[in-house]
Amino acid sequence: MIRFDHVSKQYSGTTRPALNAINLEVLRGEFVFLVGASGSGKSSCLRLILKEEKPSKGKIHVLGQDLGTISSRKVPYFRRNIGVVFQDFRLLPNKTVFENVAFTLQVIGKSRGFIQEAVPDVLKMVGLDGKAARRPHELSGGEQQRVAIARAVVNKPQVLLADEPTGNLDPATSAGIMAVLERINAGGTTVLMATHEAGIVDQMKRRVIELVNGQIVRDERHGGYGFTAAIPTAHIAVADEPADTVTRDTAPTRLPLHQATGPVPPLTRAPSAPQHAQAAEPAPQYEPAPQHEPALRHEPAPQSTPVPQYEQVEPEPPFEQPQPDPQYEPVPASAPSDTGQTRLSAHFAAPPTQPVIRPRLTDHELPEQLSLAEKLGLRAPGRDEDPGEQNVGPTK
Repeated sequence: MIRFDHVSKQYSGTTRPALNAINLEVLRGEFVFLVGASGSGKSSCLRLILKEEKPSKGKIHVLGQDLGTISSRKVPYFRRNIGVVFQDFRLLPNKTVFENVAFTLQVIGKSRGFIQEAVPDVLKMVGLDGKAARRPHELSGGEQQRVAIARAVVNKPQVLLADEPTGNLDPATSAGIMAVLERINAGGTTVLMATHEAGIVDQMKRRVIELVNGQIVRDERHGGYGFTAAIPTAHIAVADEPADTVTRDTAPTRLPLHQATGPVPPLTRAPSAPQHAQAAEPAPQYEPAPQHEPALRHEPAPQSTPVPQYEQVEPEPPFEQPQPDPQYEPVPASAPSDTGQTRLSAHFAAPPTQPVIRPRLTDHELPEQLSLAEKLGLRAPGRDEDPGEQNVGPTK
């Protein structure tokens, strides 16, 4: 289905290749996650599969074709077998949900009757059967992404490429999008998805290919997100140990120093010393401990020989102490309550704002349609088309 043979890609003006001697194969019907830090080469893989970029070295085979032998004129026909879902939706703002999905079929020359049957079916599959007449600005972020998915699969492609489809969505909405992608994959479509969502990858347990600095470092059939993709290499050794062990190492070292009480000595000497030694050793430790305390208490007494002077000074602080007590009582009561509420409100108020983000509307629709058709692979790039020919048949 998809095969990379020693593929390398280096962009002009860069010293390090985006991909370095990649070898991978994706079989028909698989659901594959591409994970890795930003700049690891995930998006470059998707662009090479879509033939938006050409490899610097190596060969790429998609759907049984060597991409190096496909001419620019035949690229739009090749891309009709590949659906693409972007992170920013890329919907036409002045068209309805039905028209956005039908746009793909209109450009490739499908009949009106076919469109009237195919579009409602795919909208029902993605859960938008009752919102065909709405426009993108009337939809939530998750609903807009569902429209983009419906547009990508309405032509029943063999491969679906998804580049961070849940990047702008909250966790609940992302779960709904992944359920749609699973239904599409269950129908036989191969899905290749680049993502940073560790929770989604860990929960689905599908094939995971991890990229680091343009190289494949992990390929698991039923893997999780892992640590190396999100944490720098210098901290990987620390991350291998659970957080509980790190905190337990630091906490006990301070507790015995601060609390030199009875229960500490038997805990530290139990594994190394016998029972009779334990009974003998704590005895001299407990005896000097109380001896030092009274010694410290007796020291100020002989130093302060003039007893009447201390008797005059001592009654004064008791009268001053009750005055600061009411002052300190309201301060801790008000400060933590305000800061706690503000932090909680700031923490829980941020996530719900993400799904409300909508793409900016533009007044120039016709140039967007042309670029979108080229991006989806439905028209040959670099051609000046007449705006009146937007809904004609396929590119000749």
